[in-house]
Amino acid sequence: MEDNVNHGTALNAPGRFFEVYCKCSLTTCEQRDPKGLYRRARKGEVQGFTGVSAPYGEPEDPEIVVETDEHSLEDCVSNVLGYLEKQGIDYAALPTPEIVASYNTCDRRKAALLHITC
Repeated sequence: MEDNVNHGTALNAPGRFFEVYCKCSLTTCEQRDPKGLYRRARKGEVQGFTGVSAPYGEPEDPEIVVETDEHSLEDCVSNVLGYLEKQGIDYAALPTPEIVASYNTCDRRKAALLHITC
């Protein structure tokens, strides 16, 4: 994950890259798992599954943390957009804003990397 953060920081001007940690309990991740990967990992069918048979390292210093198991999607998005406003970014005024959240597909508890370009 650190490589992704370093890559995102390097590609953007200072103040244009923000790491957003979408924090969620392992129990909630398992409940939300539509593909049953956590169940399979617990049975030993999937090796090296982050949070089950492989360690998970939380982001060291994300700009914002949204606790997705404690707050609604709307509240989480509102928190992120509020953070952007505090940083002086008028996301609504961008000519063609592109907001991309990338996730490590093996571990949805990892941080989303929020990348805004215009």
